[in-house]
Amino acid sequence: MARFNVYQVPKSNKVLASSAVFYGLSDTFTTATARNAFLEGDYLNVADVEANTAGEVRDLVNDDRTNTKINIIGQLRNISVGDIVYNTETEMYFIVGPERFDRLKIVGARQETSTAAIKYYVYGTSEVGGTVGKVGYYYPLYLTVVGAQNHESNTTGETHLHKFTEFQGIKFYMPSNLMFHGMDTAPTSGYAQYTTSSSSSSSSSSSSSSSSSSSSSSSGSSY
Repeated sequence: MARFNVYQVPKSNKVLASSAVFYGLSDTFTTATARNAFLEGDYLNVADVEANTAGEVRDLVNDDRTNTKINIIGQLRNISVGDIVYNTETEMYFIVGPERFDRLKIVGARQETSTAAIKYYVYGTSEVGGTVGKVGYYYPLYLTVVGAQNHESNTTGETHLHKFTEFQGIKFYMPSNLMFHGMDTAPTSGYAQYTTSSSSSSSSSSSSSSSSSSSSSSSGSSY
């Protein structure tokens, strides 16, 4: 598999926030080998997209995880030479530069690690899906889509969303082929328990439980 060059990409006012998942365009593309990364030197051509506004390339999203088709959607600010694209789902940065108005070449990328690879379990009350209202232990959970996709037992790349009453504004992602919902007991090993202090280094363990109820009422819901 080709590798992309790594650049130290600063956060700046050129960062474009996006909830799209980015995939590579390659003859050997599979969800296992090219998941969530454009490869250096790959091109996006207007002939490969579902829609295009003349002279403008906007939000990019893969419309089917089984192929390499790229769809242009949304009404985000135009991408121009030197702009940095930041994907909030995969926590990846992309520096892009156009060959023509209808063509972009990927010239570099950097992946943020942060907490993306940490495998969590949560004890909480489900707010979404078929488990709404069910209290118990949920695992394995990740804070990013790419983390759940890359779980060692996730052979399909599919994930689903979880939200909990106790953790307002926090999205968790679980591999769709490995699901433990509302269990009576926590996993015995290999997991970190997600608490209110997991996402804030300034939170102390002694105050995390007392601040949970207040943050639940004050935090806004996710988009």
